[in-house]
Amino acid sequence: MPTTPPLDLLDRTPTDGADFICRVSGLLQEVINYGLFVLKECDRVVGQDSEPLEAKDEHGVILFGIYMHIIEMLDGLELLISQRAITPAFLQLRSIFESLLYLEWILQKDTKERALAYLVEDIYDRIYLHRSFDLSTDEGKQLKKLYEKDIFMISSKKPLESIPVNEDKIKDYINLLNKEPYNKINKQYLALKEKTSQQIKKRKKYVPWYALHGGGDSIKILADTLYKPYTYWFLYKKCSAIIHGQNRLKNRFLKGGGAKPLRDPSEIDQVSMFAIIFGSLAIKLLINYYNPKGIDFLSWYHKEIKSGYDWLIDGNIKVEYKLLNEIT
Repeated sequence: MPTTPPLDLLDRTPTDGADFICRVSGLLQEVINYGLFVLKECDRVVGQDSEPLEAKDEHGVILFGIYMHIIEMLDGLELLISQRAITPAFLQLRSIFESLLYLEWILQKDTKERALAYLVEDIYDRIYLHRSFDLSTDEGKQLKKLYEKDIFMISSKKPLESIPVNEDKIKDYINLLNKEPYNKINKQYLALKEKTSQQIKKRKKYVPWYALHGGGDSIKILADTLYKPYTYWFLYKKCSAIIHGQNRLKNRFLKGGGAKPLRDPSEIDQVSMFAIIFGSLAIKLLINYYNPKGIDFLSWYHKEIKSGYDWLIDGNIKVEYKLLNEIT
């Protein structure tokens, strides 16, 4: 017979607050639904005005590399909230925020060049992964060393399988990097990596794609550049502790004693507020860039979102958050 959890720590069928949870989930679902509708309409604009959409152009990066990831993480966050799993939802929230920064950075200016920089880094990541699984390569030998030191892999008693690298695939990637319009961005990217490596001498530092056009070498600097330093501080102070298993004892106990349940909804207002704003801002950025016909963002926002958002934060939220001004 399956084990029954202690209901004071995990109740999967609570009845209290169900209407509140349902209303919050409904708001998030509306953002997700409208966000996907806007994605289809912007994709239609691309199909009409240019070559068919491919994963290797700037529209593929914007629409399906970054924007769709935002919607996908919102969908996962909504599922967690609907089940009162609020603490894990902060992880999706941080992913959404980072992707929102990427989207805003690319659409701010020099859109094609910035999107191609994203793709150049992505191509190098693909090459690295292809080579890593071939144990005859330098990358593969390094991976094998890691594998042989890992207690989980040791206990499996299975050797790491070598998958021969597909050299034709690697050549395709290299040829792509040497062609227009990638070649210029690729040279700049490699030069920046070399310069950074020489500056720190001891090891090669990771150079993010957004550094190529002045976005800095970290998410923090990118957030500062896009005037979101407080949002970064709040989310990373909160989310990093959760991600790295260092949430410690904060908010773990009830005031009267005893541990809080796993599905404690007390921070649902904070998570939901940020999620709604991030999702809405991503939608607005996409509409402003592609200008699909018949799409009126503000009418949708004021009709479907604003009153629910005001209800959500009224008297509950403790964080003064000003990104709403960028929407309204």
